[in-house]
Order: sequence, then C-alpha cells, then structure tokens
Amino acid sequence: MAVNTSGSILNNAFGQPLEIGSTAAGAITVDGGTVLEFNAGVTGENLFTRVGVGGTGTLNVDGTGTIVRYIGNGASDIGFQIGRTAQGNSAITNGASVELIDAGVGTTQFTGFSIARNAGSTGNMTIDASSLSSSGYAVYSNVGRDSATGTMTLQ
Repeated sequence: MAVNTSGSILNNAFGQPLEIGSTAAGAITVDGGTVLEFNAGVTGENLFTRVGVGGTGTLNVDGTGTIVRYIGNGASDIGFQIGRTAQGNSAITNGASVELIDAGVGTTQFTGFSIARNAGSTGNMTIDASSLSSSGYAVYSNVGRDSATGTMTLQ
C-alpha cells in the first residue's frame, strides 16, 4: 500500500487538498490497495485536486482495491481537474477507482471533473479496466472546457 510523490506538490490554503505539478513537474501514484480519502466533514470546504497548474502534473491510481475518494457534505464543491492551466495526465488502471460522492443534501454545490479546464491547458485521462464515478446534486464532467484540449480514453 503506497502513495508515492515526486516533484512539485502543493497543499494550498483554499480548501483544495492537492495541487500536482503546482510550479514545476510533479507526480503522485496511489497503488497497492491504498484508500486515499478527502472528506469535507462539517466545515464545507471545497475539495479539488488540480493536476497540471504551473507545471506538468501526473496522477496515477492503480490496482484492485485502490481508491481515491472525495466526500462532500452538500455545502462543498468536490472533484478534480486534469490539466488546470498547464499539462495534466491521469490514469486509473487495473481495477482501481476514483469516487466523487456528495453525501449531503445541498442544492447549489457541484460534483465532478474537468479534463483540460482552462484555455491553453491540455489534459489526458485513461481509464483501463477501472472505474470513475460521480454522485450527488449538479454532477458534471468536462473534456476540453473553455477551448482547452482534453482527451479521455476508455479501454
């Protein structure tokens, strides 16, 4: 069980749990049956992982039983962005899963993901024999938002 990091990783003060590739290249691999959970709890902080912000970012989730889970409380936006303002890459492989769950009863918060979020960014995601799920109010998915270049490959 492991979470391995390299390069530029930032946990900033705005409620986002993670920036991968914040100011230079950075990578995180979650594997070996690890469960990595971000929970808004009662504070209602927004929970976003941004991959590829100021440098190239990579997030890999690999292996059966490996889960990256975001849990909102109805008062928080939750999700991830692969290629926020730079190059972002992500792979969910070999039976791993990423789960976005809005467990609250809020009616104005958003749950979802963007692959290539802002103009000029590039995002790539591959899902191979694995799962990505979103549930809650106002669930969304964007591939190539705001004239960005996004690619999602399902194998």
